Amino acid sequence: MKWNFISMGVGEFNSNTVNERPLGGIESSLCFLMESLYQLNEEIHFYSDFGKQQIINNINHHNLSRPEQLSSLRDTSSENIIIYIGTIENIAIVKKNVDKKIPILLWIQHSYDQPFLFNLKNKEIINNLDGIVFVSEWQRINFINYFNIKNIPTYCLGNGITPNFCKMFSSLEDFYQKKKIKPRYLFFNTFQRIRKTLSMFRLY
Repeated sequence: MKWNFISMGVGEFNSNTVNERPLGGIESSLCFLMESLYQLNEEIHFYSDFGKQQIINNINHHNLSRPEQLSSLRDTSSENIIIYIGTIENIAIVKKNVDKKIPILLWIQHSYDQPFLFNLKNKEIINNLDGIVFVSEWQRINFINYFNIKNIPTYCLGNGITPNFCKMFSSLEDFYQKKKIKPRYLFFNTFQRIRKTLSMFRLY
């Protein structure tokens, strides 16, 4: 299997960035997934509009500043799959520049009510997808109901956490233990101070 991960309009990162600095949950998961798939002897390609033509951690990285650079995905000699993260309007561009037989899965982490996702109501965009991957069951159900998604398979794959964040949490626990402060008390005390300034705030 040839796995093709495409990132458009997300920001600059590569398969090793997760080990260098904090990333968003879905970007972290993508890095870990690429590494895991490589260890299973799968062929991995990562296309990014900020990327460079290089090999990092045995992952093939490609620049995607122009859609024409997806021309290698018109080759049907191997079994391909595309996992896409990025702006919704670019899905049609990807579909147009690759072989029509290659399945495209959208991987998304945002809430259904974000304005930039409203294009998912466009049937032409939905018809370009062969599946949607969500980060939680709650998110999946909300998307299905809000966008009336019926005929597309949906999946859940949780967010990842970068090693940098793990270190931060560890030191934070040490801080709480040394100062004998319980995190929940710190949270409630902070919330009370917010309420004094913004009385409309409520805790649910």
